[in-house]
Amino acid sequence: MSGATSSDLYLLEYPDRREVLRIFRAERWDAPANDLSIREVQILEALTRTSLPAPAPIETFAENGVIMSWLSGAVVLPMQPDAAWLQTLARTLVDIHQCEAEVPFTYESWNDSSADPRPSWWQDAALWAEAQTLAAEVPEYEPIFIHRDYHPVNVLWAGGSISGIVDWINACMGPAGIDVAHCRLNLAIMYGQETADAFLAAYRRTLPGYQHDFYWDLEDALGALPDVQPYAPWAEFGLTGLTAETVRGRLEAFVAAAVAHI
Repeated sequence: MSGATSSDLYLLEYPDRREVLRIFRAERWDAPANDLSIREVQILEALTRTSLPAPAPIETFAENGVIMSWLSGAVVLPMQPDAAWLQTLARTLVDIHQCEAEVPFTYESWNDSSADPRPSWWQDAALWAEAQTLAAEVPEYEPIFIHRDYHPVNVLWAGGSISGIVDWINACMGPAGIDVAHCRLNLAIMYGQETADAFLAAYRRTLPGYQHDFYWDLEDALGALPDVQPYAPWAEFGLTGLTAETVRGRLEAFVAAAVAHI
């Protein structure tokens, strides 16, 4: 199946149903594959007690692999998102944050950029130094259930509505802001800062009173370093023409915007 980068996905077709087999690529993970399989099943089992359109777990392989139910729909990556697409994307993230799922996993930062030198392609040395200083001050937050990898490639659409949300392996109890930031970062790199800001506005319309801490934008962007490239599934699903220079420039602009708000 298309769209996977850290796992191999296979569609299993039977006379009366479809299922999906996920096999983890060991070189892309720090944890052993059997631990990942167990984790994903635990998360999917928790999601069965919610109304979220998530796969249901069916079987786990002792060494490596999870079989889950197949969800209808397809990834939709417009060349330029409209307001309705962004509003639906935001509303679904609010649904995730307001569900009552609980899992025995807690948020961990993906940002270790302070241990590395400034990337050679990064233009603004002063911005880099300021970003590292600000990123060291982690704000307090109330942990809730988060997807942790919510972005357009992990969302399935059918008839203008979202029919499924996939790739729950990183779900945990953590800050809502990191989920908002992660989707914003992806949108900023894919389409530009204006689209990322429109998504935040849509999230705020859906959840009045939400106060976004731009620390999370900074945290998530720095966690994407150092080798920033166009994400391969974007082209697979029709969003073509992005270059390394483009996405790197947009990421640096996203960091600059975050620093300006903190």
